[in-house]
Amino acid sequence: PLTLALLALGPHTVSGNFPRDLYGQADTRMPGTVCNVGPCIWGHADSDVLPLKFYPPPGYRVRVLSLRGDLTAWIKSLPGDAPTPGESAAGVMLGYYGSNPNWALCDYCAEGYPLYIQDSVTQSSPKTRAPYVYDGLDFPLPADNTLYLVVAEFLNTTGKPIHLEATYTVKFVFEKEQQQ
Repeated sequence: PLTLALLALGPHTVSGNFPRDLYGQADTRMPGTVCNVGPCIWGHADSDVLPLKFYPPPGYRVRVLSLRGDLTAWIKSLPGDAPTPGESAAGVMLGYYGSNPNWALCDYCAEGYPLYIQDSVTQSSPKTRAPYVYDGLDFPLPADNTLYLVVAEFLNTTGKPIHLEATYTVKFVFEKEQQQ
């Protein structure tokens, strides 16, 4: 028969929501760098991070099995605000990572980032929804058992904040830590 301790190991599923209004400062990364016909970076940029701390039993750690949810975003326009300028836009992004990501496995890659999605909002299309379903993950969290969810807006020329809502469902198990 299964014991309560074995049942407590999972799998478990948790869900939540991370809302933010982001605008930030003018983005000054890569000054003078040209990408084809103009600057590579422009507009405003901002980001925020939500640490999702898990609490495994002593001697166990967390292994993430799936990440599901969506990123919704829209240009924040309240009654009485000036119209959003024509041809303006902003990029939006959602990602997850564990602490101490490793950048050394390949060029332009980051180990420890199991999910990264992008979308955009524009004056003519001021809202978006970017769903994601990453099943079949085998992502062990570092020893701190924390998964970080990051949202960002970038290349924002709307003159307005971007409202982002990250919804998430995380499926995970507790597994016995390996002895060194």
